[in-house]
Amino acid sequence: MAMVPTLPSIQNEINRLFDALSSRFGEFSGETLSDWAPRVDVIEDADNLRIYADLPGLNREDIQLSVERNTLTITGVRKPMEDANKFSWHRAERLYGTYKRVFNLPTVVDPDKVSAEYRNGVLEITLPKAEHAKPKMITVKTE
Repeated sequence: MAMVPTLPSIQNEINRLFDALSSRFGEFSGETLSDWAPRVDVIEDADNLRIYADLPGLNREDIQLSVERNTLTITGVRKPMEDANKFSWHRAERLYGTYKRVFNLPTVVDPDKVSAEYRNGVLEITLPKAEHAKPKMITVKTE
């Protein structure tokens, strides 16, 4: 039974298409784009935004993060094998080079509390929401 694509999955594929096209044609929307872009999941709960980025084969030193205002930027480089030129290649599908993903965050976060952990090729970024951005419960008083 074939699955019907959801709107978010269609949007993700469109974003990947634009990322792929823009890496071949240079600049797009005023941003310098990457040779490749890691796939990500972005989730939110009451207290945090979390971003999971697939970055297999990288070292921690190959990953840079910055948060400025309501924007998170993930950048770095994936280097090819040191002795890649010594082989006769039959297939080369993995992409190498610089990468950059920029996310406009849907809520204000506390940049001093942002944390990141990299394990098993997945980068997990936790962005705690600023206290003033969290929902507030209001008690309704009766007379």
